[in-house]
Amino acid sequence: MTLEQPGETPKPIAAPVMAWLRGALLNNGRTKIVALTLSVAAFVFVNTDKDATIGVIVPVRYHYPENRVLITEPAHRVRLSVSGPRRRIQRFDHREIETVEIDLTNARSGEFVFQEDLFPLPAGLELVSINPATMRLAFENKVTKEVRVEVVTDGNVARNHRVETLEAKPLKVTIRGAQSIVDGVSSVATHEIALAGKTKSFRATTELARPKQTVEIVDPQPVVVRVSIIPKLAIRTLKAVPVEVRPGPTSGNAANVRVHPKKVSIVLHGDAAVVERANVAAFVVLSRELGTKRRRVTVMIDGVPKGVATEVTPRRVTVKQGRR
Repeated sequence: MTLEQPGETPKPIAAPVMAWLRGALLNNGRTKIVALTLSVAAFVFVNTDKDATIGVIVPVRYHYPENRVLITEPAHRVRLSVSGPRRRIQRFDHREIETVEIDLTNARSGEFVFQEDLFPLPAGLELVSINPATMRLAFENKVTKEVRVEVVTDGNVARNHRVETLEAKPLKVTIRGAQSIVDGVSSVATHEIALAGKTKSFRATTELARPKQTVEIVDPQPVVVRVSIIPKLAIRTLKAVPVEVRPGPTSGNAANVRVHPKKVSIVLHGDAAVVERANVAAFVVLSRELGTKRRRVTVMIDGVPKGVATEVTPRRVTVKQGRR
């Protein structure tokens, strides 16, 4: 491209412009490259080291007064918002902030404020906020009380068996805690003792469960539980059982002897499983010849299993010689 003036010979301008550009770019090339690199680095530094904010969870441990109990739930962790240069934040390790120890031995009921000086931060970092910023404190007097040990069981013993007794040793323990809570506790439960399918007595060692929040067991020890299991007792009534006549050694023939009443009722008491299977019979024994007389004799029971008690109604019957 050229510019023309009237009466003059046109002069090309492309060559001088290109020469100027070549000199601007190539003369002192190294110096210019270094300057460009520094400019880019400065731009990157300025734009990447702006402040950043992160959240950090910090554990909190408390020291409580000896004669009072905190009945409100304290904050065991707090969330800190921490800000600082992005590069410092990226190098930050949450373990740089240790567990915070807070002394409540002389604290009063009311609102507790988490002060910033409780959470010292590493150099270069700033604390923006604390969440929660406060917590409510409520204290009660600490008292002790002796309560019974309650045995807790799980499942049922085998069929036709029952638990006769549950005995714990120790029978009682001492608890300690906030007065309003301790006053409402009458017993401390054990962990569950399994009974499913058991047929025999046994002993088991278990632990006590914590009664309630803000209540603790003084000198907790294992509890030995004695479980006594016995067969379940049952009552079985047999009605209208015929009374058989059996001859004695000197009674002679009992074939023509009649009994009144002819039938009795029998009640069996004992182990349910045994009573259910029992097959009994009622009979009388003639001790001598009857002749023409009537006699009152005691009804006896045959086939009674061991350990089973019986009741017979009526207990005595009348026997006499019958007609042929």
